[in-house]
Amino acid sequence: MASELARHRASVMRVPVPHGGKASAILVPRPMGYLAVRLFLDGQPVAGLPVGFFHSDAEGDKGDAVGDVIPTDARGVARLPRLVANGSYRCEVTGQDTPAIVSTVSRLADSVPVLLPIGSESVDGHLDQGNDEDGSEDVDSEDADGETSDSESA
Repeated sequence: MASELARHRASVMRVPVPHGGKASAILVPRPMGYLAVRLFLDGQPVAGLPVGFFHSDAEGDKGDAVGDVIPTDARGVARLPRLVANGSYRCEVTGQDTPAIVSTVSRLADSVPVLLPIGSESVDGHLDQGNDEDGSEDVDSEDADGETSDSESA
């Protein structure tokens, strides 16, 4: 953790050409992270799709661009290779009518999964939890007295 924090500080505090051989600055420490998304369509990564990141207000309205438009790589990942202030940003994918609101990640190797089309249910929404193959729930019923009864007991 300490080495990761030191790496972030070095990236933020670097002065490429100090004036007169001396560096002087007022630094305001704040949490920083990376903008990185990984696009999926039908469970497969999508390569070559242009992605843009933008500042977003509390209502999700589009603000200024953060970096250039970045195409996804072969793994479906588009990442801004510099630190930004931690928070939520608007992510616009070419060909999608709806933007995604994504959070920053703490490591450059991490990414936020985005399912296409944006606004579709997450993978968790498609899992059957507690249901039999026919869709009926496998739950004991409770009668008016609060006693449980199985449909197979009797």
